[in-house]
Amino acid sequence: MKNAISSPLLSLAIILALSACSKTDKTEAPDVSEVATTTPETTTPETPTKVAVDAPVKHCFWSEFGMDDIKDVEELTVVLDGDAATGVYNWIPAYKDKRMGNYTGTFADPVISAEYEFQQEGQTATAMITITIEDQQVTVAGGAPELGLNTTIARVEC
Repeated sequence: MKNAISSPLLSLAIILALSACSKTDKTEAPDVSEVATTTPETTTPETPTKVAVDAPVKHCFWSEFGMDDIKDVEELTVVLDGDAATGVYNWIPAYKDKRMGNYTGTFADPVISAEYEFQQEGQTATAMITITIEDQQVTVAGGAPELGLNTTIARVEC
């Protein structure tokens, strides 16, 4: 009789022990479905990356005038971030004092209205300019005529 009672108790004890051992804490051993979603294989090069619609876009423009190694250079960069525009506008002549500056303004496709702050001949000055972006070039207008800010500059790769 003693064997008949101990056998069911022993069986119950073994079942409880096995069921306790089969339970895992997720912090110690995550189940397979969680591992599968975080493995490197799910981030293959074919997986598309989300890009913000209003991510900043950069445009570059460059023109050279002159012969051989003696050239005047005009360079302009445009960074559009939504309706904000910033960039650099430089005139670097071969023989004269250069004009180097930055601008900040607003963008209403295709025109930027901006305040241009620059240094030329040891002086700092500001001028209001408009920049019209076209497919193959950019047109800059504004400022006093004697500043020579008005120009057209060809588009180049950034």
